[in-house]
Amino acid sequence: MRDDEECAAIRSAEQHLERTLGRIDPADLAPVPVVHVNLAVRHVDISRAVGCDALAAALGELMQIAELMLAQQHYAFDEESRAVFQQYLELRMKQPHFANARSVRNAIDRIKLRQAARLVNQGGMVPVQDLTRIDANDVRKSRVFTDGGDL
Repeated sequence: MRDDEECAAIRSAEQHLERTLGRIDPADLAPVPVVHVNLAVRHVDISRAVGCDALAAALGELMQIAELMLAQQHYAFDEESRAVFQQYLELRMKQPHFANARSVRNAIDRIKLRQAARLVNQGGMVPVQDLTRIDANDVRKSRVFTDGGDL
C-alpha cells in the first residue's frame, strides 16, 4: 500500500469511528493503555504499549502462539522451560525489532536447533519424550539472557 493510500485508509477509519462513537474527549481515554501502531512494518508494537494489562494480555497471547507452534511440530515445553520462555519473551519484548509472532517463531526455531545439538552431543539412544521436550537450558542459551542480544 502506498503512503497516500494508507493515509486515506486511516482517515476513513477515523471518520467511521467519529460517526459511530461521536467525538471522544482524549481525557476520557487516560486509563486505556496506549498502543502505537507502526504502519511501516504493519504490526502492533507491543514493546511500547503502556499499561500492565496490555502487556500481560500480549504476553499471554504470545505464549499461546508459542505453545500452538510447538504442538503443531510435535514439541512441548516442560514446566520449567515454559517459565523460562515466558521470561525470554518479557525481556525480548522490551528490545528493538521485536516482531510479535514472528519473533516467537524465530525463537522457537533457534530453541529447536539448540535442542537438536544438545541431543546429538549427548549421544546414544534418545528416548522419544526427549525428542519432543524443550528443555529450559535450550531456552536459557539465548543471547537475550546472556548479553541482552535479540536472539
